[in-house]
Amino acid sequence: MVKKTIIISGTPGSGKTTIAKLLAKKTKAKLIDINKFAINKKLIVGFDKKFKSKIIDIKKLSKYLQKEIRKIKQVILEGHLGCELKLKADYVIILRLNPKKLFERLKKRNYSKLKIKENLMAEALDYCTILAQKNFKKSKIIEIDCTNKNAKDISDLIYRIVFLDKKYKIKKISWIEQIEEIEKI
Repeated sequence: MVKKTIIISGTPGSGKTTIAKLLAKKTKAKLIDINKFAINKKLIVGFDKKFKSKIIDIKKLSKYLQKEIRKIKQVILEGHLGCELKLKADYVIILRLNPKKLFERLKKRNYSKLKIKENLMAEALDYCTILAQKNFKKSKIIEIDCTNKNAKDISDLIYRIVFLDKKYKIKKISWIEQIEEIEKI
């Protein structure tokens, strides 16, 4: 198998971890949880009290990850920060999820109202896609709507695209019409 570096990104709750684990198992690729990697390398530079989240040094994270992935033949990097990194990657997969479905998932995780709203806005405003386009060649970015699909089917689709060179018809995914609803949360 040819060396591949795959980044799986998307808003929290989009299915990144589950899908990345399935894909890593199928391909025998090393799976790196970007957030855990940042914590282990002590790249936390602060804490956002409002959103109750760690602030990570993205520049250093990119540098450390690039050094790490150089040594690995098949690697999958998983995490919402994946779209913000500056790395050499073969594919950047952005998992998208209808904000209505995302709301349900984040509520089950007991996210605060503020954090739910922030993540729904990020999804509706294409945050991960826009950042990925800023940091990677457009030809390397693939958006997948996960709304009515199960994790195994999505993992299999990514496998076919990445490892079997299956052509994937790219469709524009947009939830912008849901902004007004999200603002009411």
